[in-house]
Amino acid sequence: LCQVVRYVKIHKKEVDVEEAFLNFVILEEKTAEGIASQILDKFIHDALDFGNCVSQGYGNAATMAGHRNGVQERLRDLNSKATFIGCVNYTLNLVGVHSSKSNGEVGISKSALYTFTFVCYLRLWSGVLSELNDAQQHIQKKGISLGEVVFKLEAVKALVLSSGQELVQQAIIAAEDTCEEYGIPTKRRVRNENKCPMESMWPMNPSP
Repeated sequence: LCQVVRYVKIHKKEVDVEEAFLNFVILEEKTAEGIASQILDKFIHDALDFGNCVSQGYGNAATMAGHRNGVQERLRDLNSKATFIGCVNYTLNLVGVHSSKSNGEVGISKSALYTFTFVCYLRLWSGVLSELNDAQQHIQKKGISLGEVVFKLEAVKALVLSSGQELVQQAIIAAEDTCEEYGIPTKRRVRNENKCPMESMWPMNPSP
């Protein structure tokens, strides 16, 4: 088990969010009960108060993420503030690994990926995630105040809400170019007909 902690460091009026790798923990048991117990013992060993933990994150295996008897639920029974956040990168990697092993389903997966709609979504989230990534890097700068963090996050929220339609249209145009480059078929769209599904994500005239 890899032990990484993210914590808030406050010095005078400066607030920093920092992340640190502590060590690898050799698991003595593979049951949810045993792992949860060992995690709590590690907190005690490191002189950390589990009552101050406000989040916990693992891969999405049932033993760790189970909402009834998983590690995260057992720990939440002891500290309701320790909200569980699954590792989406790990899940996505598992999807790719198992898809590649299932030869009969690879063709289906490939045909689902090689579509205009899928490329549209990729292009859309590429633009949105770049803004989120910029914000994430900004709020992790040393010396940044809590007020600056809130301002940056509000700015990203306002950008997405106010520029949603523009982001969608840019994604569609970029997707059309990508599809043409890779020979992915696209249907000629008539205005207000056969809309790309993501066009319904934002209203045409969002409220201010």
